[in-house]
Amino acid sequence: MSDPPPSRSKDPVVARLMALGTIITALAGLATAIWKPQDQTVTRAAYQQCSQGIERLNDGLALEHQELATLRGYVAAKDGQPLLVQAAPVDAGAPVLPPPPPPPRRAQGAAPKPAPAPTEAFLAMPSPSPPPAPPEPPPATPAPAAFHPVDFDAVLKSVK
Repeated sequence: MSDPPPSRSKDPVVARLMALGTIITALAGLATAIWKPQDQTVTRAAYQQCSQGIERLNDGLALEHQELATLRGYVAAKDGQPLLVQAAPVDAGAPVLPPPPPPPRRAQGAAPKPAPAPTEAFLAMPSPSPPPAPPEPPPATPAPAAFHPVDFDAVLKSVK
């Protein structure tokens, strides 16, 4: 057999006092949760570790960009091309076309040759085309902007 449920007081004064006690307890818990100083040592340490990692990443990106620019300059010099210059911003969707080949030159004073009579062998052979011009090297890109995280105290102030 199970025990009967606990009886509630039938006195209205006792019931009101119990309800008031429940409300006071809830408000005290809320006030404690809001105004109690919170321990931020673990959060501060994690934030500082992430900030240091971001700074190391900034340094690594700057170093890699410098090495890439040096390598591209070396390759351009080996190929006899001018050194790379900073690119002007262009439309990302615009096609990049190589410059057109120069027209063939004729000797001065020479009369144009008459076209040969078409034959089967002549028609079957494709006409030789000049080799394509070497493409221009892609322009150098600027180094990415470094991101510096905000101090932890400033983050706490903005939250409160």
